Amino acid sequence: MENVIIVGAGEVGYYLADYLSRKRSYNVTLLDNSEEQANLADQELNVSVIQANGSSAKELMNVKVDSCDCFMAMTWDDRTNLIACSLAKALGAKQTIARIHDQTYIDQSVLNYEEHFGIDGLVNPESLCAIEIVQPIRNQLRFIMELYAQGEIEVEFLQVDESSKLKGKEIQELDLGSNLRIAYLQRDDRIYVASAQTRIFAGDLLIFFGEPKELRNYEKKYFKKAYTKVKSIVLCGASEIAIAIIRLLQRKHYQVRLIDSSEEKCSYFTKLFPDLTVLHGSPASHRLLEEERVGEADFFIACSSMDEENVMACLQASRLGAQHIQVVLNNSDHEDALRSLSDVIGLKSIVSPRVATLNKVREYLSDEKYSRIGSLPDTHIQIIEIFIGSKSICLNQEIRNIGIPKGCILLGLRRSSEILVPSAEKVLRGEDRLLCLAPEDKIDSLLRVFYNRPVNVDQLFFQKEGIKKTMIA
Repeated sequence: MENVIIVGAGEVGYYLADYLSRKRSYNVTLLDNSEEQANLADQELNVSVIQANGSSAKELMNVKVDSCDCFMAMTWDDRTNLIACSLAKALGAKQTIARIHDQTYIDQSVLNYEEHFGIDGLVNPESLCAIEIVQPIRNQLRFIMELYAQGEIEVEFLQVDESSKLKGKEIQELDLGSNLRIAYLQRDDRIYVASAQTRIFAGDLLIFFGEPKELRNYEKKYFKKAYTKVKSIVLCGASEIAIAIIRLLQRKHYQVRLIDSSEEKCSYFTKLFPDLTVLHGSPASHRLLEEERVGEADFFIACSSMDEENVMACLQASRLGAQHIQVVLNNSDHEDALRSLSDVIGLKSIVSPRVATLNKVREYLSDEKYSRIGSLPDTHIQIIEIFIGSKSICLNQEIRNIGIPKGCILLGLRRSSEILVPSAEKVLRGEDRLLCLAPEDKIDSLLRVFYNRPVNVDQLFFQKEGIKKTMIA
């Protein structure tokens, strides 16, 4: 049984403690500095509840943090969470996870805050909700790669026209270089894994990935700029989640409007995002939403901190004909009622900060050797991340020699804070993480390559003759 300590008995901490306590494999201790919060949790949860300061080394020692398998700081205060996790790690906790709100701690351009504080994971509920909300809006593969690679690797969808220099060539003839790949080829609404001998025709959509500079240069050389339809998005509620959503949609082909009843919040958002259209008024006002032609918007997202306002805004948007409606659920007490109304309101999805946090925490707690991140729309192709542990049979081997099943593609390699294009000559190390595309029926075969079987030379996908003859496409 694993020992889990959670600091903070608020909405998120309480939910995590309740969920994990129902799993027989976890022994949960919940800490909170508030006598009221601690007493409430003690009455309602089947966990050990202690009124204590989670950022005090002495009090952490009293709860035997050195025997803790996973320590989570889930209070509303970022500094408390960072200090608590840093202390817990120093005192012997095996794994630490801190909840944070400030985007500063996610930005690694100046400093890696996780490494600095000795924390295994930073969890931002607002960002997790925003990512869940934005995925139906953004292209799934491009969006996931952007989040995973943080700009070090990009994905681009480029169409071959009649005048293209690539028309009629085989994949192996393309001058792609070492940091550029073709993931898949889409032809007549079907996606194919292209072999080295696959010939390219006009109308084919090539899915490239690789180093951004090389990708831009290749695009300029061989492709015309593609037209992208501008998507209209309406956000109701000037919240932290709204900020995270807007940051994920800061591109020219997204027209984002924000509605909020607080003049102060509207002013703040106008200063924060000068190009954003901000409207002061009630998100639940039928007249305002009608004037703004919300019914014609591609996406309507109710993301305020008040569930009642979100529900009313969704009802009004539904009456006006909005097709894709999403809502943020802040209070767990409203969940059953809201889900029972989802068909009436026309909700496509209900997003909850506490559920998003739980799903992320479960990834840290999981013993699985891989995690599913998403899938390519209208296909059976999954986007997964594989962890290269100390027991992997592929440790210290070049990728060209490990036998990737045909149809599976390695998109990115995460090594500590570094993101690499997984070229054939890269050597796998312990703690590496590989982002992969794999058809549903090939996932087991792909995992066996890394963990359960010796290398079969006849099944190698990367051959020693060179990358050009074995281009993953």
